Amino acid sequence: MQLCPSHRACPPRAKVATGAATALILAGLLLTLLLAALDSTIVATAMPRIVGELGGFDRYTWIVTAYLLTSTVAVPIVGKLADQYGRRPFLLGGTLFFLATSLLCSLAGSLEQLVAFRALQGVGGGVFTAAVFAAVPTLFSPAARARIVGLFTGTYGLASIVGPLLGGVVTDTVGWRGIFALNVPIGLVAMVILVVRYPRRGSNPVRPVIDYVGAVCLVAGITPLFLMLSLGGHGLARDSPVLLSLAVASAAVLATFVWIERRAAQPIVPLGLLRQSRGGDSVTRHGLHGGWTVRHFAVHTAVSPGRRGSERDPQR
Repeated sequence: MQLCPSHRACPPRAKVATGAATALILAGLLLTLLLAALDSTIVATAMPRIVGELGGFDRYTWIVTAYLLTSTVAVPIVGKLADQYGRRPFLLGGTLFFLATSLLCSLAGSLEQLVAFRALQGVGGGVFTAAVFAAVPTLFSPAARARIVGLFTGTYGLASIVGPLLGGVVTDTVGWRGIFALNVPIGLVAMVILVVRYPRRGSNPVRPVIDYVGAVCLVAGITPLFLMLSLGGHGLARDSPVLLSLAVASAAVLATFVWIERRAAQPIVPLGLLRQSRGGDSVTRHGLHGGWTVRHFAVHTAVSPGRRGSERDPQR
């Protein structure tokens, strides 16, 4: 059955794997998603050591803001492109790019370099995250999809528990650079599984229609919004004219984005999806996870990362 019969540019559905092949593919997808899920929580624990070595206490929040910004922008765009060109290239390419930028993060010599590498890492994380969730309807039967998405959601829950503790242990033993290098063995195992087992899609005789204008508007609208949320109360006063300008600019561009998407033949974000409860729940979950992560970045340089990793009360 065709996945998106109403979309002319939707690629042919990949053959659904069964039995052991399905289990291996699922393991590869879960390992890939675990990279993104662990990223925020494991980095938060190492922040005191990072700031202590690289400096830039007044700009440390950009380490997470840069990642969240680029990954948030990448997810809807790549999700649409994966529908048109297939999930496999984005899944493998995004994971490989994420691993390469993780190594760059581990080699950063200044806070500015780390922020730049984190922004690139966020692109990779957004690419493979979108591809993982987009793969569900093409690989699994309708009866199994709810359970699969439940496993994906549980990965974030597991990461919120294991990530801080693991980050503390790694930081205390090998240093903060090890938390980025840790992504490499996990990602390589996931890539080997997916290269061998993930099915290739059939050829698509229809030329995909890409909403370039909508993609540009989405990036231009989300960027000032993230800057406003990140700088408000930190680098700028909450009543600053700069923050007001960012809010107005974001609202205007996003309103233009909605107007464009309603008229696009192949919109980047089908607006009808936002009215579905599952889509709203996903947005809420990612927003709360990102908000908790930023709040958890309170830097106490006198506290051991291992101890910080064992502290699970966000009010402390």
